[in-house]
Amino acid sequence: MAWLQHIGLTTSNLKLSEKFYVENFGFKTIVEKEISARLMQEIFGYNSPAQLIFLKAEKGQEIELFHFPELKEAIPQIGKISHFTLAVDDHVKYFEKLKNSGCETIAAKKEDGGMVYFVKDPDGNLIELRDE
Repeated sequence: MAWLQHIGLTTSNLKLSEKFYVENFGFKTIVEKEISARLMQEIFGYNSPAQLIFLKAEKGQEIELFHFPELKEAIPQIGKISHFTLAVDDHVKYFEKLKNSGCETIAAKKEDGGMVYFVKDPDGNLIELRDE
């Protein structure tokens, strides 16, 4: 059984988007960090570092806000969902099962040495897999 853990949104103004979700929906800011251009290229195909803010709702759901400050002319997917995350039992095993069934997959090494796992649906939507 899977459940929706978070949604990633690309924003044109990171702080304005954060303020919107915090003030209007009661989300709390839980993480602010920068993601390397290498990792953004490997996962999303954007050769630019990203600023990132994670927001969390009272019931646990999260919104991951991305901003690409170096992409002034061609900001990718503003107003569109960049990916969503499904929590599953044993995400690595699930990833391997999907990969072996012929699904397009991405496994990328994070800066901290950990791995992040994605699969694409038939329309190319990016789904991150995490443990439940």
